[in-house]
Amino acid sequence: YLSSICQHVTQFWNMHPSLFLAALCLGIASAAPQQDHSLDAHWSQWKEAHGKLYDKDEEGWRRTVWERNMEMIEQHNQEYSQGEHSFTLAMNAFGDMTNEEFKQVLNDFKIQKHKKGKLFPAPLFAEVPSSVDWREQGYVTPVKDQVGLYSRSLSKSKGKRN
Repeated sequence: YLSSICQHVTQFWNMHPSLFLAALCLGIASAAPQQDHSLDAHWSQWKEAHGKLYDKDEEGWRRTVWERNMEMIEQHNQEYSQGEHSFTLAMNAFGDMTNEEFKQVLNDFKIQKHKKGKLFPAPLFAEVPSSVDWREQGYVTPVKDQVGLYSRSLSKSKGKRN
C-alpha cells in the first residue's frame, strides 16, 4: 500500500512539479500553529510583566505554548465554575513553558530540610514576654524570589539568559 502511494506521488511530481510544491507548501502552512490575534495585547502585557524577551525563532514557539496553557487554564476554570474542581488556575511566569520544561525546573529545585535544634529545658520561673517580634530579633528571612530562581535554573539548562 505504501509503495503504491509513493508511486502516485512520484508520478504527480514528474507530471506537475509546480503543483506538487504548491500543495506541499499549503500543507506545511496549514499544519503550522495559528496564533489567536485577539490575545496579542495580553501576550505583550504578560511578557512585559515577567521580563520575557525572545529572539525571532523562539517567539512564535513560546507564544504557541503560552496560548495552549491559557486554553488549558480557561478550560479548568470553566470546569471549576461547574463544580468539577475545588481550585482555580491563573497564568504566571511559567506560562511559556511546556510541562516537560516545567518539570525540569522543578527537578532542579531542591527543598532545604531544616535540622532540628537542640532541645533544652526552659527555666521554670523565668519571665516570658507577652509577645516577640522575631523580625526585630533577626530570625525571619525575606521572602525568596521564586521567579528569579526559575530564571537562573532555566538559563543554566539552556546556556543563555532570558
